[in-house]
Amino acid sequence: MRTLAFGWVLTLVGAGAAAAACSSEFQTGNGTGGAGGVGAAGGHTGSGGTTSSSTGNGGNGGTGGTIPGCNTELAPEDDPCVVDEAIGVFVSNDGNDLWAGTREQPKATLAEAISAANGKGKRVYVCGGDSFPVNVTVPPGTEIYGGLDCGTDWHWTGDKTLIAPDAGVPLTLTTGPELTKLRDLAATARSATTPGASSIAAIADGATAELVRVDLTAGSGAKGTDGQSAPSEPAPAGTAGNPGSPGGCLPNATGDGGPQKPNAACQTSIGGAGGDGGDLVHSGGYEGLNGQTGGLGAGGSGRGAGNTSIGFCGQSLGGGNGKAGAPGTPGTDAGGGTALGTLSDAGYQGAPGGNGVPGGPGQGGGGGGGSFKPAQCAADPILGAVGPGGGSGGSGGCGGAPGTGGGAGGSSIALVSVGATLTLVSCQLVAGAGGDGGGGGHGQPGGAGSSGGTGAGPYAESPAACSGGGGGEGGDGGAGGGGRGGHSLGIAYSGAAPTLTGGSTAYSTPGAAGAGGGVSNAGAAGVVADQLQFP
Repeated sequence: MRTLAFGWVLTLVGAGAAAAACSSEFQTGNGTGGAGGVGAAGGHTGSGGTTSSSTGNGGNGGTGGTIPGCNTELAPEDDPCVVDEAIGVFVSNDGNDLWAGTREQPKATLAEAISAANGKGKRVYVCGGDSFPVNVTVPPGTEIYGGLDCGTDWHWTGDKTLIAPDAGVPLTLTTGPELTKLRDLAATARSATTPGASSIAAIADGATAELVRVDLTAGSGAKGTDGQSAPSEPAPAGTAGNPGSPGGCLPNATGDGGPQKPNAACQTSIGGAGGDGGDLVHSGGYEGLNGQTGGLGAGGSGRGAGNTSIGFCGQSLGGGNGKAGAPGTPGTDAGGGTALGTLSDAGYQGAPGGNGVPGGPGQGGGGGGGSFKPAQCAADPILGAVGPGGGSGGSGGCGGAPGTGGGAGGSSIALVSVGATLTLVSCQLVAGAGGDGGGGGHGQPGGAGSSGGTGAGPYAESPAACSGGGGGEGGDGGAGGGGRGGHSLGIAYSGAAPTLTGGSTAYSTPGAAGAGGGVSNAGAAGVVADQLQFP
């Protein structure tokens, strides 16, 4: 532990010291008030106590003011005598937060020193070479001066005071019009480890600030998360249609068409029911019903074979086979992350790739037409007479699931300025590498279509009923887009650009674009720049 030593000791009386000048003797009767207390160096003398019928009370101590012979607007390197307890709170790694914050009894943390100085017109004086492993938030109007040699007499050496937490943003300047002043500090952010996270050395959120010889160093941004791919095996296939009933001439004979056939895995795809066989009411076979994909789709409907001729079920010959269902609509691939990203008081948020669109289910096939009733049953009306029923259409295959988008890579940014007014003098800004964008996930192939149910029969002189149409295959799922690569920037700002005088900026490589899950939906690579303006 360092031993604090000082070449000289202040002899000025601090603000409020007048209370010690009050007499410990009580005066009875009409006593005379005590003399006003003496203020701090450059302060005002307190007023005298008033006469009363009881004890006379001493006046209040004077308020602190300027230091005689010192220009308190100057920095320590310009006038060493301003490093004074009258206008400053002192901080050292060898200090203690329970101490008064004087030269001989400094505070131990910047947070405690800032709290002690804030609103009291005092500065914060910090040992050069000391390191503080915590994130520091600086309210508006705060003045922090590092680079002081607290091992001798707190004179200025320019040795940087380091702020280097294990994680997060080391230095944050908060909103306010009061001028914040920082000198001879260094803030270093560690490389990000959480996927897609950025490394940022300092954020100025609406602050008005002057930074002199402040070094800001950011680590590398982390790679964005890869999007999730859908299963590589196809989505559930359609299910084959139901066959029709055989018909006959008996009273209990049935010639029902095959019932509609939904796909159990994606029930909006339904094969149309087959047409019933002809009966006493309608001697010709009934038409099959259209296939469906939730509502009535464009799948073919079966047609009765008729009661005057054998007829044909083939489509080209005008028969009543059900038509095949249409394939499902393919899902679209999502775009890659190409936007610049956004800035906020929390830092930087990159542009991820979009999520793909799922494929649509294949349409169910149309039901086959029923056959006409047997003619030999017509002479005996007591007996039932039903022709063979048509087969139902098969259901369509399910649509493929989509892939999700890749996450944006984290950026490396020395300084983020959000609506702030900043002046930087002789500052060193260093940015690390941007994180690569995450890859987009692949979509799932659509499920295969199914076959239609067979028509029943033939029965007696009635030909076989017609078959249902097959279900359409499901559409492939869309792919996710690749995420944008992270940036490597000295300054990222929205609003007014910071004013720079002297100093330097160094940066590394940008993050690579995340590959898209499809053919042409990759993200964009990151940007490398001294300064980059954001919307």
